[in-house]
Amino acid sequence: MKRLVYLSGLLLTLAGAVMPAWAQGEIEIVVHRGANALAPENTIASTDSALKYGATWIEVDVRKSKDGELFNLHDATLDRTTNGKGLLSDMLAKDVRKLDAGSWFGSKFEGTPLPSIAEMLDYLKGKAYVFFDVKRGTPIPTLVNLVREKGFADKSFFWFGDEAMLREFISLAPEMKIKVNASDIERLKYWQSVCTPSYVEIAPEKITDDFRSYCHQHGIRVMAACQEDDTSQFQLVIDKKADLVNLDRPEVFLPLLIPSDGKTSCTQQLQQTINRISENGGGRLTLGPGTYLTGCIQMRSGVELYLEEGATILGSTNPRDYEIRTSSNIADNPDEITGSALIYAQGVENVSLRGKGRIDGQGLALALTIDSLHHTGEMPDPNYNYRRMRPSKRPSLFYFHQCKNVEVEQLQLESSAGWGLVFDLCDNLKLSQLRVTNRAYWNNDGIDVTDCRHVRISDCWVDAADDGICLKSHHPESCNYDIEVARCDIRSSASAVKFGTASWGGFRKIHVHDIKVQDTFRSAIAIESVDGGVTDSVLVERIEAKNTGNAFFLRLGQRAGNRPSVLRNVTIRQLKCEVPFGRPDEAYDLRGPEVDFFHNPFPSSICGYPDHRIENVTLEDIEVSHPGRATKGMAYMPLWRVKDVPEQIQKYPEFSMFGELPAWALYARHVDGLTLRNCRFTLRDIDFRPAFVFDDVENVRKENVLPSEK
Repeated sequence: MKRLVYLSGLLLTLAGAVMPAWAQGEIEIVVHRGANALAPENTIASTDSALKYGATWIEVDVRKSKDGELFNLHDATLDRTTNGKGLLSDMLAKDVRKLDAGSWFGSKFEGTPLPSIAEMLDYLKGKAYVFFDVKRGTPIPTLVNLVREKGFADKSFFWFGDEAMLREFISLAPEMKIKVNASDIERLKYWQSVCTPSYVEIAPEKITDDFRSYCHQHGIRVMAACQEDDTSQFQLVIDKKADLVNLDRPEVFLPLLIPSDGKTSCTQQLQQTINRISENGGGRLTLGPGTYLTGCIQMRSGVELYLEEGATILGSTNPRDYEIRTSSNIADNPDEITGSALIYAQGVENVSLRGKGRIDGQGLALALTIDSLHHTGEMPDPNYNYRRMRPSKRPSLFYFHQCKNVEVEQLQLESSAGWGLVFDLCDNLKLSQLRVTNRAYWNNDGIDVTDCRHVRISDCWVDAADDGICLKSHHPESCNYDIEVARCDIRSSASAVKFGTASWGGFRKIHVHDIKVQDTFRSAIAIESVDGGVTDSVLVERIEAKNTGNAFFLRLGQRAGNRPSVLRNVTIRQLKCEVPFGRPDEAYDLRGPEVDFFHNPFPSSICGYPDHRIENVTLEDIEVSHPGRATKGMAYMPLWRVKDVPEQIQKYPEFSMFGELPAWALYARHVDGLTLRNCRFTLRDIDFRPAFVFDDVENVRKENVLPSEK
């Protein structure tokens, strides 16, 4: 079976016919002793690490044991890289095989064997070519016969530090390729008098146009030498247009082959590198400073994408660079969730995105392009919103579906064309220390978590043109379970922390705490169960909201779903909120939708619907400052008309959904079990309405509540 290796736009077929990479002008990576910063050198483990980071060639160091078997060992002695002592040439092969060549590097590699050359060739067949560094004392006939037997005669080259050994090799294997070392053309000419070199190794700074031209005229490929941990000359290797590079740190070199000028698309190179790392057991891809222009990138299992400070992934503004995928098995409109995203993942495990870099979706430009292509008829949107003149299918910044063990940390994330970070049916999700700015276009949520389990969102800063952090439930047989949202700062043109509106499965065991909210148009906390799901066991505590349109909104309704919605066992405590008289988001470029009727300032509300009560709500240590300034000339709902407040059972839930309300602090309706303890609601100006209106509310308990109305 053929094994295909993709790298930087290059396709190699490593079984059967071989197409050399140099024919396409690519720099081939030769890894010296394996990727020895990631795994113990000269082992299968370091070979695997090299392969995942783009190695086309693996260097093996050839030495013989006492009984003549060839092993892969750089030093003459065993002391540095194994638990053995003395010369390899003084030890029998059977005893060499008992050595531990990994523990010195780390406990993870305890018991790693020192491989023989035969074992190395068996392992590398179909995966990579081989560079043989033939050490003094190696029996040349034994090596030549082994290489021919294993099928590597035309998939290798050789270097000898001993000229006599080189001459013996030429006589025994004239068809095999040779590498020499030279610092200039004159030294290379000497070696041409001795052999017919196919490769020449040279320090990067010594490569000149004349040297490279001379080599290519004579069929010699130029290999830059960058061994050991010094990575400072890697860019010089690329600039000098070497054919190959011999190095120890492929994980540092490989990302340099990905275009980072912000103008050249690097989608293919990024994706192929991610794929290769995943296919070879996983690892980290580090992007250094630069701008990486790309369309949709698919994360793969086991891959960590790390963005250094100064690195930016820049989303393409061409909608054709984003494949549209629609989530299946969701209860409401499937067009609400499109899997199209800049960073996409489906069914992967153990993935992470980290670093001090930035991911910018260029959402405004992308959304406007999508809008224009709809109107020109080139990419029509069947669900185009003509009332708001907005296309429906706009890529998110992230979309992760049915993934496990996902971590996103530290990054700056901004400017999606649609929702920001979307996680659907994921398990074990950790988001921390993120700075999310999603204010490019309409419907720009910050973070959306849909029917996920075991989620931790902490220490994030979110500025969103729609909901800040939103828990959704689109799957009737699933729910959000065991979710913690902690120590986040949120600014929103909608609600800061919201459950819903999609609430088909529900929300259970949710803990929201230590949240700071400011300049937010709607509610600091909105908990909505309206689509037949169950919302149960919710604790919200230590919330500080300034200049926020509404402190809290709890709604039980029946907008959709085949079973009654449930909302119960909710505690909100230690909440402080300052409600302004005017719009909190008045200075925003993207403001929340206008309320299309006359009204006075809205109270917080807790509302079920007839015969379906919200159950067991506790408000404790609450302080809410209201603006007052209500006037009957603006709107008036007297207490004798309280039954005229519409139920709105099937309406989209929002704190303004009932129209003018008869209370200024708290309006509760259809509730069973409401406890207010140490609650203080204040007015900054007069308001003609009572502070509290409770309609069809049973089992009310008040302790130390101000104002103290009867």
